[in-house]
Amino acid sequence: MDKDPATLDYLRQQGVADLIDEAVQALVKDKPADARAWLAEYLGRGGEEYPPRGLSAGVKKLEGWIQVGCGDKPYNCPEKNATFGLDGKCPDEMPDLSKHSTSWRRFC
Repeated sequence: MDKDPATLDYLRQQGVADLIDEAVQALVKDKPADARAWLAEYLGRGGEEYPPRGLSAGVKKLEGWIQVGCGDKPYNCPEKNATFGLDGKCPDEMPDLSKHSTSWRRFC
C-alpha cells in the first residue's frame, strides 16, 4: 500500500482505515474456512453487522434482552429494569445495587 501521508489521511477521513483494521481483527478472531469470502461479505456490509457496530451471529442467537447489551449502543432494557443513565447524567440518588450480582456493588 502507498504510505504517502496524503493517501493515509484520505483513508482515515473516509473511515476506510478503521474499517479495514476492524475487518482484519474480526477475520482473525473468527478464522473462517474461506477467509476471502468472509472478508468480502464483511466489507460488503460495511462492517455494520459485527462488533463494535453490530452483533455477531452467535449473539444474534441469544435472547433479545441480552442482545441489547451488546454492541456499541447504550443498554436500555425495561424488561430487566436496566434504564439507568441513558441521557449520560446520573440521578441524584443512585440505584441500590446490593442485590445485584456485579463486582461494582463493592463500590456502592
